[in-house]
Amino acid sequence: MKRAELTGQRFGSWLVLGPAEARNYNARWSCRCDCGVLAAVQTGHLIGGYSTQCRPCASRKAGISSGAANSSSDEEVTYITVHVRLRTQRGRASDRACACGAPARQWAYQHGDPQERTGLIGGRQGWLTFSPNLDAYAPMCFPCHRRLDQQHTPICNVNGVSR
Repeated sequence: MKRAELTGQRFGSWLVLGPAEARNYNARWSCRCDCGVLAAVQTGHLIGGYSTQCRPCASRKAGISSGAANSSSDEEVTYITVHVRLRTQRGRASDRACACGAPARQWAYQHGDPQERTGLIGGRQGWLTFSPNLDAYAPMCFPCHRRLDQQHTPICNVNGVSR
């Protein structure tokens, strides 16, 4: 498969400088954030909108640069800022085990939290449900996370109305 040419393109605060060394068969790009930080970012993370800035900028935007758990107003919290907070405060999900015993891969929202929200993130179709409450997340493997989300996904008719 031919590699996309992203040199010179902008993805949020990232400016793509050129190709970087691949890691685990994932094509990566050398990028510079508007703040000056240099990093290698996966192609899919750029194109899909999962990475739009460096970690320090994401942390500042999430209100955690001072170390405070919820220093930004919950009104401003997005799906991305919640996941930045999770990783910063609780570490990588992959460092833990899923309840089934398999290695965890993602932080999964457990659903039903009173602070539950829905929102879109770049590159995704449809709405994502999340909560600003970090205690509403558990480390899960892909199959368990998928099953959990499928149990809580509303079925929509042609007009997008839940039934």
